[in-house]
Amino acid sequence: MKSRFQNRNSSATLTSFFQEKLRSEVLQREKQRAAVLSALFGFGFLLAILVLLLFDLPDLDFHNLPIAIGFLGFLGLYEFIIAVFFKYLITKQNKPASPIGNLANAFIEISIISLALFCISDGLPTPVVVLYTPIVWMYFYFIILSTLHLNFFLSLFTGSVAAVQYLALGFLFLRSEQDPTLPLLMQHHVMFVIKTCILLFSGLAAGYVARQIQQSIQRSIEMLEQQNRIVNLFGQQISREVVSEMLRQNGSLTSSLQRVTVMFIDIRGFTSYAETRTPQEVADYQNAFFGVIIDVVNQHHGIINQLLGDGCMITFGAPVPLENSTQNAVQAGLDILSMIEQKVKSGLIPPTRLGIGLHVGEAVTGNIGNETRQQYSITGNVVITASRIEQLNKQYNSQMLVSADVVEALPKDFISTEWVGLVPLKGRQEKISLYRLV
Repeated sequence: MKSRFQNRNSSATLTSFFQEKLRSEVLQREKQRAAVLSALFGFGFLLAILVLLLFDLPDLDFHNLPIAIGFLGFLGLYEFIIAVFFKYLITKQNKPASPIGNLANAFIEISIISLALFCISDGLPTPVVVLYTPIVWMYFYFIILSTLHLNFFLSLFTGSVAAVQYLALGFLFLRSEQDPTLPLLMQHHVMFVIKTCILLFSGLAAGYVARQIQQSIQRSIEMLEQQNRIVNLFGQQISREVVSEMLRQNGSLTSSLQRVTVMFIDIRGFTSYAETRTPQEVADYQNAFFGVIIDVVNQHHGIINQLLGDGCMITFGAPVPLENSTQNAVQAGLDILSMIEQKVKSGLIPPTRLGIGLHVGEAVTGNIGNETRQQYSITGNVVITASRIEQLNKQYNSQMLVSADVVEALPKDFISTEWVGLVPLKGRQEKISLYRLV
């Protein structure tokens, strides 16, 4: 029951995240739409002024052209104000305009065009000719760009208002006497009904496109958030690098042979410590200890493969290769010892001695298991050898031992070493050359 409640709560949180991101995206599109319209009408206004100034138009019967130019300038200014308003919403509040406000704005924009057509028709012997001018195309500008609202109903509303107002103007102008110089079809009601339907279906099509864009954005946000949740969730159980590589390989890590440096860490005397402490004290100690391990290992690009009660296994160089995994591993080991010593001196953890063993070599890395259960694993002789080296710290009263292969892989003069000798390892016939670093 608790799990089901948590899932619902997680789903609600995810939905809230979608809404927030979508709201931000809609605000950006609203500002973009207004800016495009402002630039479009502003350019048209300047171009019309330029034409009037540079060209002589003696045969022009369109005596209300200055009115049309004035409406172009007014529309450009109006859309500029709208763009500034949405920029304010983005930078100050990150809240979208109210639905009623968006509807009112769409109605005003379409009405300005209709009002311009009405004013331009005043005094013309055949007003209906105005409905065949390029000004009517502005209806389609607003309908097409309404898709940037990412709102199906707003686009449909824009197309519907344009259709109704255009039809109203058509029937209003057709009440005047017909002009015999114009084709009868241009003065017939059916032409305006057809164009009205085109405007209406244009709004419907724009709404459909807007909905598709909205759903596409939402799917993208959902996939991104789901990926982040996977990384955050599994990154607490295994390394984020492993998770990222799994996502890159579509959920699986193909087994491969890689050169890696393996580190084993063990807390000396942990069992006796735990016997005399409460479970909470033991947990606090483990959290403080492993907090140091995690921070240092992440800093040096290592992978914590296993967290045990009194130690851990760490890999450098897989699944993401490093330029010199051995150098990263040795420096991480030194930093861990230094940080633990600082924690002890500051009283954050009790006196602690560690055993650290390092070995470098080839290992098989990747997922093991079947379709039901898989686990990222690193296997090979290098892992067994590193584990055996770590155990020898007890025998030599040291805190960090490494193999000769590790020393050879380090840059010259990287660190001082002390040769321990040729030492036999459990389960291995040949002796291994060991070095003490600390």
